[in-house]
Amino acid sequence: MLKKPNPQLFRLIKKTAAFLIFAETAAFAGTYLAWYKLNTSRDFRYYFHTNYPVVLEGYYKVGEYFGAFGSLGYILLKLTEPSEEKKKQIAQTGYSDPSSGESQKKKALFLEKLKQASVTETPIYLKKKESKTSDQEAPKQPTKREIN
Repeated sequence: MLKKPNPQLFRLIKKTAAFLIFAETAAFAGTYLAWYKLNTSRDFRYYFHTNYPVVLEGYYKVGEYFGAFGSLGYILLKLTEPSEEKKKQIAQTGYSDPSSGESQKKKALFLEKLKQASVTETPIYLKKKESKTSDQEAPKQPTKREIN
């Protein structure tokens, strides 16, 4: 003769499982909220530094562990990598490489100005701009006094 399972035992198991799932979800939400605030708020980190330094140290250790040994960053990098179509679209929009000609000219001009500033005795911000020659000057508009 087989015994039937006790329905109260199943009810207890169901309620316990539901409670554990709810508690796990609440704990995950709480830790995520704390991590997010620690990650984004300087004041919150300072509060933890002054009141709970052990928690902050644990936060940094976890960050170091996942940064050095975890593959989570690599997985996220691969998941967020743009598709070939998106890469072609970016290339067609006229993205200029920082090593392009115009950028090189600006860099050379900046370095030349920097070199001049290091050689001269007076600072650049005190130097007056060179005046234009008379050939390059635009015609002067008469003022009200000149008209009267």
